[in-house]
Amino acid sequence: MNARRGFTALLIAVTMVAAATARVRAATGSVEATWKTAVIISMTVAPNFQSGFGPQGGPSSPAPAAGPSAIPGGGYVDFGKVVQGYNYLYKYAAQVAVLTNDSSGFQVFAEGSSDFTSASSGTWPIDTTLFWLPSNGTNTPYAAAVPFSKTSAMVTGSGATTGISYGAGLPPSSALVWSYAHSTIGLPSNSATQGYDYQLRLSGGAPVTQFSVYVVYTVVAK
Repeated sequence: MNARRGFTALLIAVTMVAAATARVRAATGSVEATWKTAVIISMTVAPNFQSGFGPQGGPSSPAPAAGPSAIPGGGYVDFGKVVQGYNYLYKYAAQVAVLTNDSSGFQVFAEGSSDFTSASSGTWPIDTTLFWLPSNGTNTPYAAAVPFSKTSAMVTGSGATTGISYGAGLPPSSALVWSYAHSTIGLPSNSATQGYDYQLRLSGGAPVTQFSVYVVYTVVAK
C-alpha cells in the first residue's frame, strides 16, 4: 500500500510539472517597433568652385582678371574691372550641392535679393545685367542665358546671411534653375551637384563705379 501510494504521488507530481511547463510555452507577449522616415533636405552653395574660375571676355571685349574678392571655393563672384558695352562670362561661378532622401527629388530656385546696388550711383537692374547658364566647356559671353530677377518676396538677413522668405508660398516658377527627380542617397557624398556660369551684359550707359548684389538660392522638396 505504501509503495502504491508513493507511486501515485510520483505520477501526480510529474503530471503537474508537465502541465505547468505547457502553460508557460503557450503564453505570449509582444512589443511594437515602429519607425517613420523623416524627409531631410539640405543645400550648400560654393562660389569659384573649380580651377579655372573667373571672368572671360568676348572676341572684342577686354579680358578682365578676377577681382581680389574671388578665392578658390569661396569669396565672391568678382568680375573685376569691366568695361561698359561688353559681355563677360564668369566660369565656375557657383556650385549647388543638395542632399535629400525624398524619392521625388527637389527643385532649386535663384533670385537676386535686390537690383545691383552701389554706394555712389544707386541701383542698376539685375534682370538685364546678370544671367546664368549651366557650366560647360562651350559657354561664351554671348551664349544664350537666363536672367536673374529681383525677388518680390521678403529679404532676410544681410551680408553673407542674406536670404529670402517666401512664407507659406513657393518661389516663382520663373526663378527655377534646377529640377531633380530622385533621392540623392547613394550618390557620392549623398549629394547631387550642379555648377553654374554667370554672364554679365553691360550696357553702354552703365555708371563707372562698383556694383554688387546677392543671389539667393532656395531648395524645395517636390
